[in-house]
Amino acid sequence: MNLRVLIADDEPLARARIRRLLERDACVSIVDEARNGAEAVRLIERHRPDLVFLDVQMPKTDGFAVVEQVGADTMPPGLSPRLFAKGIVSTRQGGYGTIVFSPDHRDAFWKPNGPHLLFMTSEGGVWSAPRVFPSAARPAIDVPFFSPDGRRLYFMAVTSGAEEKVGNEEIWFVERTGGGWSEPRSFDPVVNSVPMHWQFSMDAHGHVYLSTDGGVACARFENGRYRAPEKLPAPVNQPHTPEEKYRAGEVGPFISPKGDYLIFTKFGAGVGLWITFAQRDGGWGEPLNLSERLGGTGNDSAAQVTPDGKYLFFQSVRPGSAPSRSFYWVDTKVIESLRPVVR
Repeated sequence: MNLRVLIADDEPLARARIRRLLERDACVSIVDEARNGAEAVRLIERHRPDLVFLDVQMPKTDGFAVVEQVGADTMPPGLSPRLFAKGIVSTRQGGYGTIVFSPDHRDAFWKPNGPHLLFMTSEGGVWSAPRVFPSAARPAIDVPFFSPDGRRLYFMAVTSGAEEKVGNEEIWFVERTGGGWSEPRSFDPVVNSVPMHWQFSMDAHGHVYLSTDGGVACARFENGRYRAPEKLPAPVNQPHTPEEKYRAGEVGPFISPKGDYLIFTKFGAGVGLWITFAQRDGGWGEPLNLSERLGGTGNDSAAQVTPDGKYLFFQSVRPGSAPSRSFYWVDTKVIESLRPVVR
C-alpha cells in the first residue's frame, strides 16, 4: 500500500528538496504540490492524501490556517483513532449506525440517534451541510450500506406491517436515478426471511452478512439467487442462550469486498470490535480483538471500511465523544497489522 503524500510549501527549492527525499522510498506516492496555503486547502480536499508536508510560514494563508480551514477533525488519521467531523457528523446527538461513503466519495450517509437518516454530498471537493434523507415511504430506516458499484443504497427498515422493535427488521434499497433516488424496494425475500437487527454488509460477490438471533449469518449469492442465511460456525459465533440474543453474542458484521476478512461487534462483558481472517480451507480464523489494537475502552461497535480500503470507521464512547457514541476513523493499516503471515 503506497503512502499518498502532498507537499505544501511556498519555496520551490524546499518543495524540490522534499520531493527528492520522498522519491527514494518506493512506498511513497506524491499526489501533488501546493505553492501556497489556499492551494493546499484545495488540493487536500481534492486528493485526501495520507500525509501532508505542510510549511508553517506561508504568505496570507499559513500552515495553521490551512489546518483550521480543512478542519483538524477531517485531516487523515494515522494508527490512532480520531473523532470524525466534530460538530457535523459527530455531534451531541450521538450515533446509532456508522457512516458510509459511496465508491466515488461523493455521498456520505449515517444514522445518528433519532428517527432520520442523514446524508451529505460533495461537489468540487466541498461537502454540503447534513440533510435528512427523504424516507417517509419506510419508517425507522437505519444502518445504510452502498453496493460495491455505488448504484444502490441499502438500509434496514421495519418489516412491513410489523411492530417497530428489535428483530422486526428487513433490508430495503433505493437505486440511483437521474434526479436522485428511486422509491424504496424490499430486498430479496429469502434474505429477509430471517429475523435480523442492526448492521449488515455485502461483499463484491453479492454475499450478504447480517445479524440474526445474536449471531453473524451469511446469505450466499450463487447461480443468480440467494440461499437462506446460515449462521457462521465457531470460532466466529459462540454459544449463548435465546434470552441473550441482541444483548450478547456476535452482531453487526462488516465483510471486506474480497471476503478476506470479517469485522463484527461482540457483546458480553463489554462491547468491542473483533476481526477474523479467511482461511485457505474456506473457514475463518480465530477472532482477534481489534478494539484492543484501537485502544478501546469497552464500547466500540459498528465497523465499516471505506470503498477505497484506506480508512476504518466505527462508533465508540471515548474521551470527547457524545455519551451515546460518536464516529471515529483510523488508518486501515491497523487491520493489516493483525493479518496473519501466510508461509
